[in-house]
Amino acid sequence: MPIDPNNDPGDEMSFDAASIARRGGDEIPTVPPREVLDAVAVAAAHGAALSAEGRQIVFELLADGGVAIELRNDEGQTLNILTPSDVLDVATRGSTR
Repeated sequence: MPIDPNNDPGDEMSFDAASIARRGGDEIPTVPPREVLDAVAVAAAHGAALSAEGRQIVFELLADGGVAIELRNDEGQTLNILTPSDVLDVATRGSTR
């Protein structure tokens, strides 16, 4: 069953495992659910506000496969080491403590 991109994501477009299995199992939606789009918009707004304040979040892949996350100023100086939870706080609430 193809997914209709004009369909309201709140209608019958459910992305839980059971719903995907009922539709045939392998379909990847062409349109993210509305709540995902809303969350991306909120995160983008907080990112823009952070940039306007002269700050940025930098992700660095480490040799051991881990990820280092830093809050930096426009000159590249590290202001704070962040955890993944800290990044989610910034994305959802705009808080960098």
